[in-house]
Amino acid sequence: MRNKVYKSFNKSNPLTNSPIIMNKLSSLLGFALIAVFCACGGKPAKTKQSMIIGTWKLQEQHITTYVNDAEQVSQESSVTSGKSNASISFSSNGSYTATAVVALNGALVPLGNTDSAGYVGQYSLTDSVFTMKPFFIGSFWLDTLLAPPSAISFSNKIVTETATINSLSSSLLSFDTEIVVFQTVNDNKTRTITTKTSYTYTH
Repeated sequence: MRNKVYKSFNKSNPLTNSPIIMNKLSSLLGFALIAVFCACGGKPAKTKQSMIIGTWKLQEQHITTYVNDAEQVSQESSVTSGKSNASISFSSNGSYTATAVVALNGALVPLGNTDSAGYVGQYSLTDSVFTMKPFFIGSFWLDTLLAPPSAISFSNKIVTETATINSLSSSLLSFDTEIVVFQTVNDNKTRTITTKTSYTYTH
């Protein structure tokens, strides 16, 4: 009896007995799966490596210098983007060029040699690590400390150089740099000079 009912049900069900309809249903299901995969995939998200490439205009700069952990100078400067040519450009080959920074007197200071496009260095960026070498420094103050006028002789040794990205988007880039230098003056006096600088750039 059960078998007769089952057979009777199959005979009265055109969906299960029609190869044409089954093929159409299979095709519709396939298209639906493809649409779901395409919707989930979408456009690939931009990586940090690709987002940093390009030219960024300097907006703010904050520099603080310490000698033997005692603060010597702290300066925060804002730059009017419309009047400033201070910028940093990151290329896809791992090099960067910085054109200008802000000095202690608030004036923009060109970087690099007179005939050059700016201060050129190397950088590396992964998802969690950012490196820049060598650093550009936004002040002559560090140069003065590293070359004391009263010294007969002096030597400098870079202890550490670190760079940290605070924010990176399609329109904003902010990062900090810190350089620690161990200096020996007149062969008998030593001191540690630390310079921390924060930069804010926009596209």
